Amino acid sequence: MNIDFGSQSQEALLTLVNTVMPFGKYAGTKLLNLPEPYLVWFHKQGFPSGQLGEQLASMYEIKLNGLEPLLTPLLYENRNAGRAAFSNSEDIETIKTRDKNRY
Repeated sequence: MNIDFGSQSQEALLTLVNTVMPFGKYAGTKLLNLPEPYLVWFHKQGFPSGQLGEQLASMYEIKLNGLEPLLTPLLYENRNAGRAAFSNSEDIETIKTRDKNRY
């Protein structure tokens, strides 16, 4: 299992987190959202060959070491939500004032 931490590391992490499981019980689920017991099963039975197997092995190590919360912001739906919140013309002070008045 090798994760490239060179110039392409950001893209590699984005790809890893947002890759969709193509088969099995969790087909259609992003690798980051796969349950840990499912990855443990693959670890015991053997990961598939190729890029998917490497990605599943990487995700197993990430979850095993409790690093999943660090990667959650990299999910495309989370990244897009963050951009949308600050993409309009409101400045940060307007947002703070508005939110302060809500509560």
